[in-house]
Amino acid sequence: ATKVVANGLGAEFEVDSAPATKVVANGLGAEFEEDSAPATKVVANGLEQEMETEAFSTPEQRPQDKDPSMSAARPSKRALQYFDQDDNGDVEEVGPTLPRRSLRIGDRNNPVGPTGYSREQAVDVLRNGHKSASQNNLLMTMMTLAMVSNATIGESAKVCMAEQDAMGFGDMALAAVAAESIMDVNTYLNPQFIQDAWRRPGQEGKMWFASTNEEMEYLYANVIKPVNGKLYKGYNMLKTGWTFNMKFHPDGSIKRARGRAFPKGCGQRPYSDYDPWAISSAVARREAIFMVLSIGLQYKLDVVVVDIVKAFMTAGLKETVLSNMYPGYTTGKKWAPFGDDTKLLYLMAAYGLRQSSHNFGEEYAGNFVARGYKRLISDVSVFVRRHMGQLIIFTLWVDDNIVLYSSKEMLDHYYETLKLAGYEYTVDPFNYILGMNVDYDKEKGTMAFSAETFLNRFFKINELQDLPVRGVPAALSEFVTREDCPNTMRPDMALYTKFRRLLGGIAHVSSWVHDELRYSVSVISQYMNNPSEKHLSYLMRMAGYLKGVVKHAKVFRRALGFEAGTAYNGVVSLWGYCDADYAGCRDTRRSRTGYCVYVLGNVVGSMARLQASVALSTAEAEFMALVSAMTFMVWAKSLIEELGFEVQKQVPLYSDNKSCITIAKNAQINFKYSKHIDVRYMYIKSMIGTGNPFDVIFCKGTANPSDLFTKPKAQQKFRQFRDAIKGRIVNVVEPEMEVDMRLSDMMAEQTNE
Repeated sequence: ATKVVANGLGAEFEVDSAPATKVVANGLGAEFEEDSAPATKVVANGLEQEMETEAFSTPEQRPQDKDPSMSAARPSKRALQYFDQDDNGDVEEVGPTLPRRSLRIGDRNNPVGPTGYSREQAVDVLRNGHKSASQNNLLMTMMTLAMVSNATIGESAKVCMAEQDAMGFGDMALAAVAAESIMDVNTYLNPQFIQDAWRRPGQEGKMWFASTNEEMEYLYANVIKPVNGKLYKGYNMLKTGWTFNMKFHPDGSIKRARGRAFPKGCGQRPYSDYDPWAISSAVARREAIFMVLSIGLQYKLDVVVVDIVKAFMTAGLKETVLSNMYPGYTTGKKWAPFGDDTKLLYLMAAYGLRQSSHNFGEEYAGNFVARGYKRLISDVSVFVRRHMGQLIIFTLWVDDNIVLYSSKEMLDHYYETLKLAGYEYTVDPFNYILGMNVDYDKEKGTMAFSAETFLNRFFKINELQDLPVRGVPAALSEFVTREDCPNTMRPDMALYTKFRRLLGGIAHVSSWVHDELRYSVSVISQYMNNPSEKHLSYLMRMAGYLKGVVKHAKVFRRALGFEAGTAYNGVVSLWGYCDADYAGCRDTRRSRTGYCVYVLGNVVGSMARLQASVALSTAEAEFMALVSAMTFMVWAKSLIEELGFEVQKQVPLYSDNKSCITIAKNAQINFKYSKHIDVRYMYIKSMIGTGNPFDVIFCKGTANPSDLFTKPKAQQKFRQFRDAIKGRIVNVVEPEMEVDMRLSDMMAEQTNE
């Protein structure tokens, strides 16, 4: 017997002629035969799998090479076993009779495993990888063998055993193969088709079948009605499909398998199938969510996350919408009472229909407004209720609610409203929302947001584990332009797909946690429709920066000396910074606007974006940036006041350009160099000055963190500004003090002057 511990996985197995092998990984026991026994038994994350261990030593011995009609090495019947219904709708088990459509990762139609290695590449790394790769990386490489269709777990084990002398790691190969059978939240790939889901081996296939069957039972009972299609000739019949998503807990254990049936709304016709003016989703602005959380932190509000179960299916439907039957449920009296003529009539909204989100949001809001909640005008997906000195605020993001409350009575009233409206819901702790890990310490007054879970999965899926770490996301000497775009009629689809996949993940992180990436994302997004290798290299540098800050968090802190009181109606501080990079775009010579806005000392909003028109002077570019920041702050002030809080009498907006400030403050002076400034930017003059709610104050460029959103920075200056926007900066009220105060001094003092 040999015992190996690798990557935290303890493994014990026999290396002599004993027939059985025992592996324990992450507390999950796996047993499989090493001799000619017909089956391999693996228990992974609670899913029992049985697969053939028969191995074919040479390609000529594999049946698919003898018979070209066979697309891949055939697993056992149990491995492909799935479930179907007979004519009466009863469940029955059948063999692998459905057409094979990429049933397993790495078949001939898709020969690459989830880590990007083909079978041949994986074997090559097995032989040579020990020379350069670390032990852990090599073990991960070996795991890919069992993920390709031409290698079952038993075959992979024998390949690993055959190569163990070359690797120099002995029988660790066998432990690695067994460890691969454990489902990993970072590498698990969801099924694409219902046949694929049902044919997943062992208990996993049963989980998917149970999920899809539960979905159909709910649809037929509450949402759809089977009708005779002959009575609805001339109506638009939508196509249907399935989407699958395996939900994991943060520790990697399975939360649930969710199969969702949906009509394909892309085939809906405007005005007959839906109202094109009523398709907006009920989604709170990201900035509104952060503002509410910053206020909740100051007042020590408790927070929970409430998920509405099957939210869209609770909404009504005005139009007559029909679809074909769902794949996998097209036969049997239960699902198709009219045989091949059966069509599905939608009595309620369903996921996939264009109007579903809008209908749900409006009905949901109406139920709460009727119970005394106020729906904000500034953001219609934010609701507030005050009663006897108590407070509750919640934001709606599609079907997820972030609820902040001051007392249990207010929360109970919220739950009661959900029950009276007929909604089913689940309550989760406030530790993971919208792709962010959250650490909320109410007593210490901190709320930290990180993207650690998302980034770990992002790097694994995109094979970026070996990417070098970068200190800054954009180098001072590196520029990208349209001239770098390939001049071809047919783009490189592999490069195109990889570029957009990476950009999507990085842009998501920059929007929620890593605001310091705003500038880089703004620059590289201009070329997403025709990227080149140079653009991809620019993007990879951004990914390299993220790799070094995976555990970095954006931290909200309770303001020093803040008096919350008992009525939840105190004064909320608000201020912002703005900047512009004159003619910074090398393709269009448009300037780039950047700003960041603070509420109670925490960054709640930031932006880096090209201006709509070309500015003819630095003063104009800075003035346009000032207007953009001012419009955001006007909205932020309105939202805070709608929540029932006060904002200080004059809100400061800091700029590092004196000409811009002079133009803004002297409305009666006609500067000869400002005549070309468009009149639509002049409204700012009515917002600032004596008696008005805002004021513009000068600050030095070295103390302006919004400069981070307009141009690349050296590493020291970049980190200085990054720490300012991800931590807490002190608001300086007096203008003359702001002029001479450095950003580092402001961060160090942590007091209000």
